[in-house]
Amino acid sequence: MVRRLTAENNIVLFFDEIQSAYKKSFQAAQNELGVIPDVTTIGKSIGGGLPLSAFCGRKEIMDSFAPEGKVQHSGTFNAHLIPVLAGLAFMKEASKPYFYPKLQEIGDQLYNGINKLIEENNLNMVVPSFGARFNILTGRKTPAKKYEDTFCHDNQVFLGILKKCFEKGVYFHDYGGGPAHHGYSIQHTPEDISFVLETLEEVLLNSNK
Repeated sequence: MVRRLTAENNIVLFFDEIQSAYKKSFQAAQNELGVIPDVTTIGKSIGGGLPLSAFCGRKEIMDSFAPEGKVQHSGTFNAHLIPVLAGLAFMKEASKPYFYPKLQEIGDQLYNGINKLIEENNLNMVVPSFGARFNILTGRKTPAKKYEDTFCHDNQVFLGILKKCFEKGVYFHDYGGGPAHHGYSIQHTPEDISFVLETLEEVLLNSNK
């Protein structure tokens, strides 16, 4: 509907794919949704984790930027050689046939393991995910459909869980505020994921007593 309305009213549709690009496939969420925006932003996943970002879009929009057009876009670190080389290396590796099936296998092991842990122990949390990016949201048993649905998250309780996991050798990312995103990479092994699941089970069950 948004794509139709913006097109009918000559409005530029932006997709922020910072969190979703390259996390599940060599494309982005727009390809899976079948909704192509006019402009897309992509974050450091394009550089394999190094500080590199990009914005791209329809030719008539991108041609408005110099040297083709009059709009200036510049920055001190734009197109710095090291991140660009890392980006090229990532693109080469991620385009290989094995890459995303392997990433999917890691995700299946992790998400199935966490969801099984939640279900078997009736834990009050859900794990929304998109490819290699996921969240752990406490205080609810059904997926959050809108932003207000995340207000149930008790971050102080969750930070306590993360601290105990960290002490046992497993790091989960957190901003210290609301629910934070976490992730895994192609470098993680089945043994790594098993260790994460065992640690999370020990911490969660002890915290739930």
